[in-house]
Amino acid sequence: MRKKISILIFLTLLSVHYFAQSPLQANAGNNFTLCPGATVTLGSSIPATGGTSPYIFNWTPTAGLNNSSVANPTLTVSNSGYYVLEVRDSNDSLARDSVFISVPNLSIYTAGKDTAYCPGNASNIVLGNPINATASGITFNWSPATGLNNPTAPNPVANPTTTTIYTLTVSKGSCSLQTGTVSVSLFGL
Repeated sequence: MRKKISILIFLTLLSVHYFAQSPLQANAGNNFTLCPGATVTLGSSIPATGGTSPYIFNWTPTAGLNNSSVANPTLTVSNSGYYVLEVRDSNDSLARDSVFISVPNLSIYTAGKDTAYCPGNASNIVLGNPINATASGITFNWSPATGLNNPTAPNPVANPTTTTIYTLTVSKGSCSLQTGTVSVSLFGL
């Protein structure tokens, strides 16, 4: 009888231990916005909980990651996208979570094509790519401001008195990118 009680107690303890274990969960961290070319550490401070350690980590996609098989890899971003964290525990349980990295595509807003006009005539040369006018939440800065009707317009009108090379810098939030230059020259000068 004593042997049956011991076995029953052991099985009861075993089942209590089995049901008391919390399920495996992965935590890829919060979504966020980064500037093109920025480097960030992915994952949360506690990337896995529950299940039975040790954990095996796998991040996808692997492009831009310094190591896809660690809890908190370093990512150099170039495009927006989801990064998925898979965590496997020693019991072969699997948990997934994802994080979305938003990267503003500033490189589509360009300075336009080099052009020339005759001195003494109003040039009314419009700088920039037509797509610049469709920008939302983007700040434009043309330098130098000389000869421009508005150096912060997406497509300013240029009337320089000498050949001038304008540089366009576009920004969204704290992200800033110099996207190109355009030369406005005068015929005969």
